[in-house]
Amino acid sequence: MMPKSHCVGRIFNRTSTVLVACGALTFTHARTTAAQTSPATAQATGAQPAVTQPAVTQPAGEVGNAGSGEAVNPVVKEAAEHYDRGLKLHAEGDFALAAIEFERAYELVPDYRALYNIGQVRLQLGNYAKARRALTRYLQEGGDKIPDDRKQAVANDLDMLGRRTGTIAIEVNVPGAEVQIDGVAVGQTPFGEPLLLDAGEHTISVRKTGYQAKTSQVTLLGGDALKSQVTLDKLSAQPEKIIIEREVQDSNRSAWMWGMWTGAGVLAIASGITEGLGVKAAHDLDDKRGELGTTRSELDSASRRARTLLTTGDILGALAIAAGGTAVYLTLSGPDENSERAPGAKAPAASAQLFFTPYSFGVRGSY
Repeated sequence: MMPKSHCVGRIFNRTSTVLVACGALTFTHARTTAAQTSPATAQATGAQPAVTQPAVTQPAGEVGNAGSGEAVNPVVKEAAEHYDRGLKLHAEGDFALAAIEFERAYELVPDYRALYNIGQVRLQLGNYAKARRALTRYLQEGGDKIPDDRKQAVANDLDMLGRRTGTIAIEVNVPGAEVQIDGVAVGQTPFGEPLLLDAGEHTISVRKTGYQAKTSQVTLLGGDALKSQVTLDKLSAQPEKIIIEREVQDSNRSAWMWGMWTGAGVLAIASGITEGLGVKAAHDLDDKRGELGTTRSELDSASRRARTLLTTGDILGALAIAAGGTAVYLTLSGPDENSERAPGAKAPAASAQLFFTPYSFGVRGSY
């Protein structure tokens, strides 16, 4: 053990918190004391010789302190630097950085004495859940090594922290869901034990790929042991977007439709003009019949001209009606978008043709 004068706590200004300022992490100071205190000097002063702290086993073959002849674990050296820096920062009143330094020292060298400092500084910062976890582990890992008066003091702190913290058990219907509390990820479901939190209001978010995320607000009182059951709903499968490419036959159909409309218009205009000329020719024929001196050949010629124009006008009008009807059919029917077609199958090509009989004429085809 180290001399008693080296192991007392240090009381820093601005607070009444006592931090452990010696222990397994102050290897450099301990070894220097051991090297400078010979057995003879120890006997003369009545002090027990200082020895190297036994908490960490030194691997063989490492470089030792200059002049001491002892091996130094670089990890322990780094931990000691963080620990001493934490003491200095705490003395300066920078508790947040001091807590970080103590926690880094504990990560490197998990000595239970660092947990006491972590708990005390977190308590000063109002991080009650973190302070409670650190002090609980301090008692668990320290066990009988902790003096009775220190155990009682820590027990009193834990009793106070119990009134400033609470637990919440989060159960989710799917495993592997990420849980965030106040925007900080705390793990994935399922949890082995309830989560320890500071008393107050908290935002709990639960999410998993393929499921609808859930967010809720909870108010935790000191000493509460709440239970939260979260049900994530699976996202519905998004319908596949199918892009239908128009084939050449569909383009032909459209061309036929517009062609028919155009043809119907042209034929209707031509029919109207021709009918008009035919009516004028018929009037001219009537005029010639009333005139004196009109020959028979002139009357026959005028009659043939009127008859030809009127017949042609009728034919063009009929064709205009047929083309218009076809155009209307193509426009109103359109392609059947709901019909299913085997992959690679082509739509039937549209076709049309005019036909004449001795007594009728028309348009026929397939679309």
